[in-house]
Amino acid sequence: MTEFFNRTSEKAKRQELRNNMPPVEVILWSRLKGRQLLECKFRRQYSVGAFVIDFYSPEIKLGIELDGDSHFREGGPECDRERQEYIESFGIKIIRFLNPEVYDNLDGVLEVIAREITGRRAGRTPCPPSKGGRRYEHRWHQTVDRSRSELATFLREAERNREHWIRFAKACEMESRRAGNITRENKWGTQYSAPPRCSRVR
Repeated sequence: MTEFFNRTSEKAKRQELRNNMPPVEVILWSRLKGRQLLECKFRRQYSVGAFVIDFYSPEIKLGIELDGDSHFREGGPECDRERQEYIESFGIKIIRFLNPEVYDNLDGVLEVIAREITGRRAGRTPCPPSKGGRRYEHRWHQTVDRSRSELATFLREAERNREHWIRFAKACEMESRRAGNITRENKWGTQYSAPPRCSRVR
């Protein structure tokens, strides 16, 4: 299948895209690279045929696409649909996120990706034999249990991060109120005339 995946003819395009990643891709890549998410290896700007996937895991054949404004211009959705159908013909699953989702809810995006990783890993694990093979069956259950444990650990960490940012937002609101600089509304529903300076919440 090497004639379709990461072809030499597409190398210059891949390098150009890696060297000019938009900020939203940089943010998500900072949390995917180095097997940070459930020890799953992702590669950025991976080509399939003439098309390039933003992020791709060869281990579980999972692709991640981030959609910005250009995807919603005239003809954009049709091109995306044809492109995705071609890529998925190789058994690759594509999940898509809007840019604002990454900016405003990164932990939620990572949670969705983590669930996909766990599901794809479990889906490609052979079912235990119905007769005999107890050693093999034990290893199968170990694999499934480990994936569930990793996902549970990740979800607990994501919840702790969410609580941290809630506390941070409240601290910023209190400091801004004390400074008396409330004039316009921000994303938390509180009005600020300038970004408040807050010490990090532990």
